[in-house]
Amino acid sequence: MTPLIHPPEGPLLRGLTQLDPGETWLLQPRQDPENPALWSPGVKIGVEPGSFTHQTELFGPVLAVMRARDLDHAIALANATPYGLTSGLSSLDVREHTRWLAAIDAGNCYINRTITGAIVQRQPFGGRKASSFGYGTKAGGPDYVLQFCHLRDAAPPAETTTPPPELESLLKAIQILVEPSAHPSLARAAASYAHAWEHWFAKSHDPQRLLGQHNHLRYQPRRGVLLRIEPNATAEDLGLALLAAATARIELAISLAPTHPIAATLSTPGAQPAPTLETSESLAARLPATTRHLRVLGTVPAILAARAAAADITLDPRPPVALGRVELARWMLEQSVSSDYHRYGNLGLAESDERSPVL
Repeated sequence: MTPLIHPPEGPLLRGLTQLDPGETWLLQPRQDPENPALWSPGVKIGVEPGSFTHQTELFGPVLAVMRARDLDHAIALANATPYGLTSGLSSLDVREHTRWLAAIDAGNCYINRTITGAIVQRQPFGGRKASSFGYGTKAGGPDYVLQFCHLRDAAPPAETTTPPPELESLLKAIQILVEPSAHPSLARAAASYAHAWEHWFAKSHDPQRLLGQHNHLRYQPRRGVLLRIEPNATAEDLGLALLAAATARIELAISLAPTHPIAATLSTPGAQPAPTLETSESLAARLPATTRHLRVLGTVPAILAARAAAADITLDPRPPVALGRVELARWMLEQSVSSDYHRYGNLGLAESDERSPVL
């Protein structure tokens, strides 16, 4: 075990030297008497749900072991932490692989292999919850650089995919709110969103296709999304946001400034989607605990930005664009899934898969 970068302090020092109720040392860590940054590894057993050790990232040579009743309980214990960088599963049961991948809330997921050493493009890297910063786009992935760009539509999208019926119905409802001159642009955007969903975001991608290892990048709809519409937001931007959110299968909550020109229309009984009419100050005061991502159309008020920052909520002030490959990415979370499917060099059922040659 190599030395730490400095002698442990704070949470790590507590994790290396103290036990909470129910915990015992299977292997107690020891500090080298001549080097305060050098510790032997420690293993704690009997760690309880909700305890300090369970809820705290300890960046040092200490391993916490928890007992789970079954796979679902293990997933619940993992998801109950405030962070979610990597997670791993060792199992030869593909049904367990499927169940785990459907529920685990982590940025990088590993099956039957080590859970460190992510490689650019092969396992784009980035976490969830407190293990993420900013928009959450993965380093080493195809969308990483785009998050640093200020993008605008230079021309209408070229895609001609026919939107599904539910998106066509939403488009017709939105066109009532905007000037007729904007109708063609919104229609092209709906087609572009449908095309991007069908050909990119609804699929997983394994560009390197290594022999013996799957490395998939997949997209999942964001949860806890709140769309805020400020008084100077354009109706066309609102239309784009609603179309993109619907395409990306987002369960969307909407907060609308009561002074916005379309407030009267959207606040009519039975109108869909039904917004909450409120000022920015009111929203900042009541910002729901379930909100993870705040998309703001129009100028972002300082009070709302400060409240989102204090609550660790991602705030996205970028104007929507009509190009689906760009806009839908803003409503999705990326997840890397790396799985070793060989067993001691034997490829098993995946032996016939077409793969890139091993260099």
